[in-house]
Amino acid sequence: MQTATPLGHRERKREQTRARIEAAAAEIVLTDGLDALTIDAIVARADVSRRTFFNYFDGKDDAVLGFRHSDETEALVAQQLVIIESTDAVEGVVRLLFGLMGTAGADLTLEPVRRRILQDHPELLQRKFNQMHRVHSALGAATVELMKRDHRFAATEIAEAQAQVLLMMCTAAVKSVALELLGADASGEPMIERATELVKDVTEKIA
Repeated sequence: MQTATPLGHRERKREQTRARIEAAAAEIVLTDGLDALTIDAIVARADVSRRTFFNYFDGKDDAVLGFRHSDETEALVAQQLVIIESTDAVEGVVRLLFGLMGTAGADLTLEPVRRRILQDHPELLQRKFNQMHRVHSALGAATVELMKRDHRFAATEIAEAQAQVLLMMCTAAVKSVALELLGADASGEPMIERATELVKDVTEKIA
């Protein structure tokens, strides 16, 4: 597993600014509700300009959830692909999707806060999956790579359509488990196991 490269001074400053904006957005939702979340409210609380805000985020919901711009998210897909060690294609794709959900926000101290916000506003969960849709091509390519690691696919040419079907099934399973366990104190591994089991159970019954 690769270790993270230490951030330089400029990168640290950027991450500090990003974290301040994310924290401000989360605080607004917690204290005043989702309806009070506006770009103006966020920049005022974070003490940044609107221009600075849009240097980091595409919109207010992305700030609450900690989503980066699409090109940065594509880089996260590549990073997750390096981290994943599973040679089981289904488990690998599920780990990729949960990994993206987990790394969306760089400040892990906000994760309990985001969990509470999602409990109170489950409609935001759809935004997580909309974000994944924005990097669909990167996810598709990563799925092909994860299928190549699985010996069951080693002797066959992996079609892009096959990868897309597996990706869609795993995305549906991850979404289902995330909704099912949203209010529970569930760690990542049980959620990964549950989603993997769901996909395998369906595919075995269809085969």
